[in-house]
Amino acid sequence: MTRAIFVLKAQKDYPEHDIKKGDSYYWWKFRFGGKHYSKTPPKPSQLTQSGFKQSLYDIEERIQGVTVDDDLEAFIEDMKGELESLRDECQSSLDNMPEHLQESSSSGEMLTNRVESLDSMIDEFGSIDATDTDVDEDDIKETTKEENPQNEGESDEDYSARIEELATEIIEEETNNRKEEILGSIQDICYNGD
Repeated sequence: MTRAIFVLKAQKDYPEHDIKKGDSYYWWKFRFGGKHYSKTPPKPSQLTQSGFKQSLYDIEERIQGVTVDDDLEAFIEDMKGELESLRDECQSSLDNMPEHLQESSSSGEMLTNRVESLDSMIDEFGSIDATDTDVDEDDIKETTKEENPQNEGESDEDYSARIEELATEIIEEETNNRKEEILGSIQDICYNGD
């Protein structure tokens, strides 16, 4: 991966990159190709020319960027699909190598390692149940009633409204806690290969 250089103050304008004289920016360059500029720190996927690493870093960036407000079930399915495609590409490259090179060459070992590491990530995503966010609402409402008796002089209607409001808050909190646990499991998944 190439390294980005941080420039505190631009000495001139770079209008094609929306950088004005005096702005801070980052630049980086690959062995073959021109300079790249950005006003924000470049992502790892921008600092490599390897198609595999660009795809992998993009997936890892999206894993770290997912939030509880996202559709976690759909996100997991998307990630599994993208990882399976990436794994299949690596497997295809490995299968296209002469058999004696698959096990004895550094390229063969690297591809085998990539396939195994991607399989591991796919399995980890497969073990997460993103639908497990439901809570027993009736049980919560019953417990809320037991823990919050009706006040003297409180009408039945007001009491029901108060219990409903308290139970709704607890239900939302418990649902969010479950989503946070699922999110934590997602964000713990990382690539451990070459």
